[in-house]
Amino acid sequence: MGKVTYQLDGPDAQNPVRSATMHNPLLLTKGSAGADDQRQRPGSWSTGSTTTTNSTWQRYMPMYYKGIKQNYVRCLECGWLVLHKASTGTGSLLRHRCKIKLPSGVEVKLEPKVSSSWNSSQGGKAPAAPKSAAAIGAAKVVQPAAPPSSTAVTTTPPQMVKYGGVLPQNVKDELVRQQACVLYKDIVSADLFDQPSFRTLAQMLVNIGAFYGQQPDGLLASRDALLETVLPAMYHEAKGQLNKVLSDCDLTFSFSLFRHEHERRTYVAINAYTVASDYYFRPLHVKTLDVTGQEAAYVEHLQRIIEDSLARSFSDPLKLVYGGPPDADDCPEPERTLRNQREQYELIPCAVTMLWGIMRRVLDMFQYDSGRYLERFMLGSEDEDETVPAELAVLQRFLEPFREPIRGLASDTGVTISEVVLWRKKLELSFRPEPDDEEDVRLLKETLLDQLRAHFPLHDYHRIAVFLDPKFKGLRFLSDEERNETLAKVKQHLHADLDGVERVKRGQYGTHGVRKRRSSLAPSELPFYEFMDASLKLECEDVVDDEIQQYVDVKLESAVDIMSYWRNETAFPLLKRLCRRILNIPAACDEMRQLFGQTGQRDLQKRRLALSNSELDMVMYLHQNVSSP
Repeated sequence: MGKVTYQLDGPDAQNPVRSATMHNPLLLTKGSAGADDQRQRPGSWSTGSTTTTNSTWQRYMPMYYKGIKQNYVRCLECGWLVLHKASTGTGSLLRHRCKIKLPSGVEVKLEPKVSSSWNSSQGGKAPAAPKSAAAIGAAKVVQPAAPPSSTAVTTTPPQMVKYGGVLPQNVKDELVRQQACVLYKDIVSADLFDQPSFRTLAQMLVNIGAFYGQQPDGLLASRDALLETVLPAMYHEAKGQLNKVLSDCDLTFSFSLFRHEHERRTYVAINAYTVASDYYFRPLHVKTLDVTGQEAAYVEHLQRIIEDSLARSFSDPLKLVYGGPPDADDCPEPERTLRNQREQYELIPCAVTMLWGIMRRVLDMFQYDSGRYLERFMLGSEDEDETVPAELAVLQRFLEPFREPIRGLASDTGVTISEVVLWRKKLELSFRPEPDDEEDVRLLKETLLDQLRAHFPLHDYHRIAVFLDPKFKGLRFLSDEERNETLAKVKQHLHADLDGVERVKRGQYGTHGVRKRRSSLAPSELPFYEFMDASLKLECEDVVDDEIQQYVDVKLESAVDIMSYWRNETAFPLLKRLCRRILNIPAACDEMRQLFGQTGQRDLQKRRLALSNSELDMVMYLHQNVSSP
């Protein structure tokens, strides 16, 4: 698997396009392409598909480097790069023979596949054929002879060719680390590796290719070795690297409780969210901690837990996404405790918690169980054969507009805080009464509208985030008062960035400006340049206003993703720095992301419950924070 490395570079989706010139610098040679591909630069490589019906192309995939089609393709069977140009046809593809590159760097050629033995007669022997990789792998286990039947065909695998040699220790170590990778990537228990059937299969896979000859059992580490040696080593290595990378990153935190029913234990999972210097949004796992018996008291020590896990201290209050409206009286005990510790935490209300709270209040008014509604209409488990009462059908029609914003804001695929204001405005428009509405409809709309205004307050960060989206920077959907208030908050945050303001000023009129030339000036010329310096200082005194005005005035040629825009924008350095402190705030807390997240998120939580107490924290940390080998 190699050394565990944490990469803050992320893939930026590319659409395959054809090269317009044969001398394009992005047309790599096969050798440099192989080296670049082995380094796996995120965002550089992409693959495409071919629309031709030629059967030869079923084995190959076109390759693109930074959107430019290359003069080679990748073999889908062995992964090798094969030279190919449109002008030369498929000759090079037909001549290709698959190769496998072993960890030692030795190449083993495999003969072409032969026709399936399923078509051979049962009474006679099939003709001798070259051994395929599957046949070599199957040679480890020979099934006892069984009488032929009409429903199954059995074949006797050929004997494995033994190459001899001793397996180097570094190859054994890589194999054991790959075992640990299975644990944290697939979220499975270490008990898997003590199952006889899995060990037999894994041993067969190890011997495929068998450059070092048939190996004895015992290559795979036991459960105890994984939990006591391999997994902890990978965990601490990854944690040290990640903490070093995050030492200067602005972080937002959230957490959720979950109960392990089988072990009757309760855990808290703490996550962090960041926008690093490459301007990609990333969720990170910080700690999974056993809090059985301390479900209400652990929040008092939350900051210490986070600081110990990240090996850093925080001078400013921690940004924490949790709970509902800040003035709610019926909040749970952990939320009340966090509110009372304002010097430690800056509590940001969860948009999904507020929306789901509104829905529950309306359902309670109609005396309908919110849990049943959640299963039936929100999580997609509705029974088509079950009849819906007419009154509930009407209510469900008016609550349907909540479904899309809840699912969108609970997503974990990117920045969501910039969408909160937009969804709130859309809901307000959906519930605005019309002149021709019937009395019952009008009352229901007014009730929902009142609930939105009372129980879905917007945080300053929500407004600032939508301003940072270049598509909505004009804030035309806000009233004049709301727009002025939002701009005032943006200015307040930019002025608070003293280091950023000073850097901008130095870049505009300081280090690279007129003052740099004073040492070479005649004394008689100094007064003139001092006057020029003073003029420049007056013009640039409030760089914040200048930058905001220029940002608002610039016109976009086309709609652009918010993070793609700031990733490439250099004209607004103060706003760009602000993005990393605002856009790393998720719109939903972890509890709501688990409840309303995508199917993959919910499946992840179910698999998490299969882990034992000794492996839970390490496996979840590596699963979230470490890339595949």
